[in-house]
Amino acid sequence: MAFILKKKDVMDTISTRWIEPAPGLRLLIGSTARPGYSSDFRQIQRHLDAAARQLGVGTGDFDILKKTDYYIPDPDMLFIDLACKHLILDWEGVAEAEDPETQAPYTPERGRLLIEQMPEIYLLALSTGNAIALRQQEQIAESVEKPLPPTVGPRSGRVRKTKESVKSAKG
Repeated sequence: MAFILKKKDVMDTISTRWIEPAPGLRLLIGSTARPGYSSDFRQIQRHLDAAARQLGVGTGDFDILKKTDYYIPDPDMLFIDLACKHLILDWEGVAEAEDPETQAPYTPERGRLLIEQMPEIYLLALSTGNAIALRQQEQIAESVEKPLPPTVGPRSGRVRKTKESVKSAKG
């Protein structure tokens, strides 16, 4: 009989979860804590903030009817594209109209088409991605709170004070 070595569970920073938003449709959703999602989300926020400053949103000079040369993309589409690129990672049960018998491979462009047909998928993907990220934070907190196993020898901890005062070599 052989001794079997088990690998330690490593903290999963790119967790995924399969969900079924409709019968026969399964989506593989990734965490919102993924580095690509986080950095792209912040970039979109910075772009929208710059556009708001350029247009004077929140000031007395703001006029919604005022024409501007500054191009402002639709924020909803930016966030949908973000979800299709980083949150929805794969799918099962999706085919194209031209060939309904063959499974269509997932691409962010096809993901956007699916969200256009079923807008609730965006919110479902976002809430699932947030739930995965929250669970990851809970796992980290649980592992941080666990005490270390005892070791052989005296307890470690704060150093005991010495009886004689020792002066520093610099002092």
